[in-house]
This record gives sequence, structure tokens and C-alpha cells, in this order.
Amino acid sequence: SKDINDAIHCIWYCINVGANRTFDETELQWLRTLTSENQKFKVPIFIVLTQAIPKKKAQEMKHLIEKENLDIVKVVPILAKDMEFDDEYTAKAYGLDHLVDLMSEALPQELEKAFQNVQIANLEAKKKEC
Repeated sequence: SKDINDAIHCIWYCINVGANRTFDETELQWLRTLTSENQKFKVPIFIVLTQAIPKKKAQEMKHLIEKENLDIVKVVPILAKDMEFDDEYTAKAYGLDHLVDLMSEALPQELEKAFQNVQIANLEAKKKEC
């Protein structure tokens, strides 16, 4: 849609790193098709690596995806909330604030204020916008 109120402003393609899944050729082909078809619309596409622990595995998947040179804004690993393992170790949440910053940069300027008004993941960015 040409109307900014009806348009798709952003696409998040989420891959769960914590599920011990691999990034296979079928998924890669699907992303190639998506990014190719997006050439005429230019909707910002982010690949979000969810439950991105262990971080080493998330970084390996991030590099694997980045090597494909897909037409995306960024691959962003996140852990949305702290995750506890057997009452012995807690993996601290990370990445949401970075995703908010990247989203803010990728959205059209007329949407940036509305986005900052509704987001709660990065309160520093929200304060800065105010």
C-alpha cells in the first residue's frame, strides 16, 4: 500500500537458536525468494535469532546467514528475557535494545515517533526521542 497507515513497515523473520535447529537449504531458498520479491517493495527485513543461547552458537548461525549476502537489514541475536538453567545459571537477556535501535533507523521517519511511543524494550531510546 502507498498509504503509510496500511503498509507493512518491517519484516522480522525469526529463527529459534535455542531449539537446536539448523539453518538448512530449504529455509535459505525461502529467504532468497522473500528478499528477491521484496526488491519492488523495499520493506526492511530483519532476521531475528531468538533464544540466542549459547551465544557462540548464535554467532555461528549469524555468520552463516550473513555469508549468503541476502538483501536484509541485519541479523540480530536476542534473548528476550533471562533464562534460568537448573537453578545454577541464569543467562541474562540481551539484544532487544539493539533491535529497537536498528528498527528505529530502518523505519520511515514519519513512523519513528510512533514506534518510539509504543516500544518498551529500550527505554533509553524512548527517553532520547522525548
